Amino acid sequence: MLVGQGAHGAAEDIVALADRLGAGVATSLLGKPVLDERLPFHTGVLGEVGTTAAAQLMGGCDTLLMIGTNDPWTDWFPMPGQVRTIQIDIDGRRVGTRYPVDVPLVGDTAETLRALLTRVPDQPHREWRGMVEKMVDRWRETAAERAATPAEPVNPRLVLHELSARLPRHASVAVDVGSVVYWYARHLELPPGVQARLCGTLGSMGCALPYAVAAKLARPDEPVIALLGDGAMQLNGLAELITVAHHWTRWRDPRLIVLVLNNRDQSGVGGGRTPGGRRSDVPYAGWARLLGLHGVRVDRPDLVGAAWDEVLAADRPAVLEAVVDPSTPLDVPEPALADLRGLVADGDAARRVRERVIQTEAIAADEIV
Repeated sequence: MLVGQGAHGAAEDIVALADRLGAGVATSLLGKPVLDERLPFHTGVLGEVGTTAAAQLMGGCDTLLMIGTNDPWTDWFPMPGQVRTIQIDIDGRRVGTRYPVDVPLVGDTAETLRALLTRVPDQPHREWRGMVEKMVDRWRETAAERAATPAEPVNPRLVLHELSARLPRHASVAVDVGSVVYWYARHLELPPGVQARLCGTLGSMGCALPYAVAAKLARPDEPVIALLGDGAMQLNGLAELITVAHHWTRWRDPRLIVLVLNNRDQSGVGGGRTPGGRRSDVPYAGWARLLGLHGVRVDRPDLVGAAWDEVLAADRPAVLEAVVDPSTPLDVPEPALADLRGLVADGDAARRVRERVIQTEAIAADEIV
């Protein structure tokens, strides 16, 4: 199952259908807040910013149910001819635009899923579900290892990893464009009830702080966290903090926390992907203090958790400036069986693809045991 933002409000129905089928679940980037990411069969985000478990799920499945998604990262979808595909979308114009669809279902997500639940027999594929859960366990171990990898001075993955355990249960998250999206997609686990906003369609840099201010003005009694890089902060974030300083005394809950991943990378991409030189350094936390806000600068990995505790407990909006390593790799997951992507798979080829994925997973599971 591939879940997108069009599935908001249908989490219980999605989980019920997944359990009835024994299915694994992946989400689009915009669909990340829809489901509880702690579910044992939730493989995470699919695509370039996503997880290896989600890529493996797509590589091994025999049926794909797309729910409220128009995900453009089709290189990570199952190979052509490998699966039977059902797509649920309220807008019929979107059905089949990204990937061939066998069964189009045009309608409201929750209503359509409830109708399906009355027709789909309870026949879970327990062997497949077990394999999916092992994929998820391995991915979570990998993610934790990557977050703990030493960096100079701080690993940006660690900064998002430390936020996961501290994220307020009624918070809103705003995410900017750039390498921060990779760390958010993989290392920030969203509990139920937490909403997240990012410019997933246009990819407009500088969106996080305006989104965060809008979320705070809409719900001044709930905490908001903005995640952005130093490029976005210089683009418009420094000025937006003046807006925050003007409004915050009227907010019932004063917490608007701005995380700035300061990697001084001029390319705007990070991960050492594009040579770009060094961006001018700016004292982001110091600027916040000049405006009467709270500011914390952290450049040691052992202080990251304490820094989050400090800004989340502050009596006013705060900037957490984390000085992070610009050479941290983006770790783009390889699509399952990428060497076969150039082939147009017929029925036999699709069967061989699936058998190869299942065999690979079985070998990996035996090695873990």
